[in-house]
Amino acid sequence: SLHCTISHYSANACLLPLCQLHGAAITTVEGIGSSKTRIHPVQERIAKAHGSQCGFCTPGMVMSMYALLRNKPQPTMDDITQALAGNLCRCTGYRPIVDGCRTFCPEGNCCQANGGANCCLNGEENTNESEHEKPRLFDRETFLPLDPTQELIFPPELILMAEASNLQTLTFHGERMTWVSPTSLEELVQLKMKHPRAPLVMGNTNIGPDIKFKGVLHPLIISPIRVKELFDVSEGPDGVWVGAGSSLSELHSLLEKMVTQLPEEKTELFRAMIQQLGNLGSQQIRNVASLGGNIVSAYPNSDLNPVLAAGNCKVRVISSEGRREIPLNQEFFVGFGKTVLKPEDVALSVFIPFSRKGEFVRALRQAPRKEVSFATVTTGMRVYFSEGSRVVQEVSLYFGGMGPTTVSATKTCKAIMGRLDDVPKDQDDQDPVGRPMMHRSAISHATGEAVYCDDIPKTDGELFLVLVTSSRAHAKITGLDTSEALKLPGVVDVITANDIPGKKARPMFGYEQELFAEDEVFCVGQTVCAVLADTKTHAKRGAAAVKITYEDLPDPIFTIEDAIEKSSYYEPHRVIAKGDVTEAFKNVDRVYEGKIRMGGQEHFYMETQSMLVVPIGEEKEFKVYISTQWPTLIQVHGAGVKDGPTN
Repeated sequence: SLHCTISHYSANACLLPLCQLHGAAITTVEGIGSSKTRIHPVQERIAKAHGSQCGFCTPGMVMSMYALLRNKPQPTMDDITQALAGNLCRCTGYRPIVDGCRTFCPEGNCCQANGGANCCLNGEENTNESEHEKPRLFDRETFLPLDPTQELIFPPELILMAEASNLQTLTFHGERMTWVSPTSLEELVQLKMKHPRAPLVMGNTNIGPDIKFKGVLHPLIISPIRVKELFDVSEGPDGVWVGAGSSLSELHSLLEKMVTQLPEEKTELFRAMIQQLGNLGSQQIRNVASLGGNIVSAYPNSDLNPVLAAGNCKVRVISSEGRREIPLNQEFFVGFGKTVLKPEDVALSVFIPFSRKGEFVRALRQAPRKEVSFATVTTGMRVYFSEGSRVVQEVSLYFGGMGPTTVSATKTCKAIMGRLDDVPKDQDDQDPVGRPMMHRSAISHATGEAVYCDDIPKTDGELFLVLVTSSRAHAKITGLDTSEALKLPGVVDVITANDIPGKKARPMFGYEQELFAEDEVFCVGQTVCAVLADTKTHAKRGAAAVKITYEDLPDPIFTIEDAIEKSSYYEPHRVIAKGDVTEAFKNVDRVYEGKIRMGGQEHFYMETQSMLVVPIGEEKEFKVYISTQWPTLIQVHGAGVKDGPTN
């Protein structure tokens, strides 16, 4: 009989396919606690520590911390930092979220963890007993205790199903796609031979975004997540073979365990990989993304591939023709997202060698952020010195982000070879300003009971709208063909500027901006029209089918110098000045001149925006549910578009 091990993983719901969860138990934020029954300690502490403002990120924060506590009821601060690294929050600055979560940490039992505004660790402890006691942000003593024995149990029927070991191939048929989950390596090889172009999906971190954001269609998807050979680990005299299906979290745990068991000189490569894995994606991504998937995706800015290549790793593949081993070197990566593997090949396992005495391996990544960010440049470096000397016997340098593939600095390697607080003021007890009052909706945010647009029950006749945006800038619209879109299933209509009964433009900060561009577009992403359909999926397909033709306008302006030369300025001119600047420059002793140029900047993510418009009453009134911080503006512009009063 099989012995089942139960593990808890945090995951991104937007990436995790339901077809892949056969036999798994799913826990949501609504399932762990409710204001109507009993809230969970994680929900309570994030709420009372003021870790919720808009509430959009709060369920994710709660579940990331919940998953950590299920695996480790007494986490360290490093554990908490890792667990929360995959969650974004625009409002709070993260500090109150961390303050609430650190109350679960035994080592965090200090001033901050108890809600104190100052911290003894910073030399700010109040030792004057007669001084007025500063208010605490929260009272730790009132928190519900964490009792692991009271947590949800894993469903016994799923344990029995797993122990029965009578696995059967699972097949799911969708409107345009089929999902197959084989149970044996032989079946997987046969499926790949029959359908060589069908992608293998383990973590869905590559295929999923392509389908969701790029509209890629795969008629057949093969999910080998139940093929046990893809998860085997075997240690040999020269290194360890790790199953290609192993998640990056499992790989991280394995390497950390082996580092503690082996001599330091044998774990140089392991420690370099641990360093890269610590910042790769997030805990949620690493929980599902696989080692093999990371390799064969062959992204040029991969965090792991340069280190694997520099470390003389190799991959074992299997096909209908048998098994073979391929070195992970520059010849393995042949183009953007392409490797030497044949379409019918399946990556079976990856060999990670032990390092030798005198061998050193280092890794480096440069990225816009520490976590949850594609690296700009990555590198893996290995050097081997002759025994008892400082002469370089072997050297291997691989870089990512320097071209369409992982590249080797071959010439450089050849050249190196052989070389040697404030005082408290009186304040009325009822005055809320500056007081640590819990957000009125914080509990409903933390329990998932807060109602957002997606939670409102569907209205009879409800349609979904997807915008069609410009793919060109500074261009004339010469044609708008909606015929193919209107033929698609579920598509009801295409809305253009001609369908707006009221104001077709809105004033924003002194400029008139068209709701739908009619004649010209000035930037990529400008709204041209919108597609209405019975489902969001059908609306997205309809939007993709709209054909817009353009004609470039003359005299585009690309630089600030061009704009100055052609006197192209945004009005009114804004100047920051104090006094007579011109006269001041005439009387100074020295004038330092120079230039600074800033190129395009990547906009950081905000919470997703959504709206729901419901006609009500008999006087063409509308009730609008919308993600906005300026409801008055929405009311004014909404009324203007439909040519009606604002009240």
